[in-house]
Amino acid sequence: MQKNRKPLWPFVLSLSLHLLLMLIFAIGLHFDPTNEAEPQPEIIQATLIEELPIAPETKASKAPAKKPVKDKEEPVVEKPKANALIEQKKADVKQKAAEAEKAEKLEAVKEAKQKAAEAEKAEKLEAAKEAKQKAAEAEKAEKLEAAKEAKQKAAEAEKAEKLEAAKE
Repeated sequence: MQKNRKPLWPFVLSLSLHLLLMLIFAIGLHFDPTNEAEPQPEIIQATLIEELPIAPETKASKAPAKKPVKDKEEPVVEKPKANALIEQKKADVKQKAAEAEKAEKLEAVKEAKQKAAEAEKAEKLEAAKEAKQKAAEAEKAEKLEAAKEAKQKAAEAEKAEKLEAAKE
């Protein structure tokens, strides 16, 4: 009869998981995430751009033509001031452009100097490598020459011994 009974642990596990899910949904519905606080007003950041003084000719084209009063003959003072401001602005722009060009030239000169210094450094490193290589080759050649001389002396000494042995 024991074989007909199914194990109890899968049923208990399934039941506990279902109960846990229902509990999570119930808690989620209880705590509604909608915030009923007043919405924050949208903050817009703006900058005010100062307008350049407009020349009198353009003012005249925008504004309706006024009839000149002959009783008052005052010279127009605004025109020289406006022209002076415009000329000053133009001079400032030219000066800034000249300064920018000068800064670019200085930057180019600095870059050229830096490249020249790097090239000189690379040349020095290359020369040092070549000198080390030549020194190593010369040392090798000296060692080979010393080894040849040692072999030759050993061969001569052996020959001399053979001659002495033959004489005896």
